[in-house]
Amino acid sequence: MRLVALALGFLWATTTVAEPTDIHVRVLAKDAKFIGTAMGGMKVTIRVVQTRALLAEGVTRGGTGDTRRIMSKSHKRGATLATEDAAVFAAAVDIAQPTLVEVTVQGPLHYPHASQRVSLTHWLVPGRHLSGGDGLTITLPGFVVTGRVAAEHLSLADADTLEIGATITMMCGCPLTPGGMWDSNAYDIGALIYTGDELVDEVMLEYAGQPNQFRKAWKVPGAGEYHIAFFAHDPANGNTGVDQAGLDVTE
Repeated sequence: MRLVALALGFLWATTTVAEPTDIHVRVLAKDAKFIGTAMGGMKVTIRVVQTRALLAEGVTRGGTGDTRRIMSKSHKRGATLATEDAAVFAAAVDIAQPTLVEVTVQGPLHYPHASQRVSLTHWLVPGRHLSGGDGLTITLPGFVVTGRVAAEHLSLADADTLEIGATITMMCGCPLTPGGMWDSNAYDIGALIYTGDELVDEVMLEYAGQPNQFRKAWKVPGAGEYHIAFFAHDPANGNTGVDQAGLDVTE
């Protein structure tokens, strides 16, 4: 009987083979659209939770998707948000048994200073594909905030006012404008200005007449080394992005 059991065990081992299982990963910017090629895409890694073995890695490629479908239409249970052109990373992983995987997304890759990372775990079953509908869709929070100052060094002998500003988009690159789909009037957009750990000023930036552009003239209070934290914040859902810059002011 023992020999029979061993033979059956050997037969099972030789017939349990890996089976390609499709997984499609999409990344949806919080309160916006899919993150794709225009923003450099999102890096995707898929690992086995138990062993940390790498099953697949790549980058989401494609467009941001259909604005009306994502942002304007009511969504019924099971409705698909992604159109064929919507950014995706598609892979086929070889697994021989149900496997708990960790999927991590990081980016957008063209804007490393604004990069965010999100991970989740998900079961995969051999031959049971995770590619229907929107596949596995992960929401990425944040804004892409790129701050700027008119000069990194300022002498008060020349001027005591400096223009500061920022270029701001959603994480998918979707534009901010007053009254637009992503209404800049609904967001807090500004700069917190510090010397060391002390907050010395808060400046709210104003729309500069072009999509995504915000600026304000700031009266410098005196000489010193300043740290400027530019920010965008949506009070409706807490979505937030930050960038930072330095300024050296002399007499």
